[in-house]
Amino acid sequence: MPTFNEAANIGRLVDALQAQFAAMAHEMAILVVDDESPDGTAAVVEDCRRRFANVQLLSGPRRGLGAAYIRGMRHALDAMGAEVVFELDADFSHDPKTCRA
Repeated sequence: MPTFNEAANIGRLVDALQAQFAAMAHEMAILVVDDESPDGTAAVVEDCRRRFANVQLLSGPRRGLGAAYIRGMRHALDAMGAEVVFELDADFSHDPKTCRA
């Protein structure tokens, strides 16, 4: 999930996704790609990381949404060994309940 100034949403979204993942037979992970949000988004994600082992944070300079997607997809495939990757917007414009396998 690419983020920029999503501190108000990201924790709730991670919790909602974890609830969906509990009913899945697959191993699921959440990668948050934060573009150095000044609102504390990364701190919220760090709190999520302490609660959930399947949450990762990838930080980097703000270069736009497309660059964040590319950075995140590459990291998921190369560093995390993901077999399947999908994206969600952190502002709840994508309903977490649609994440099913």
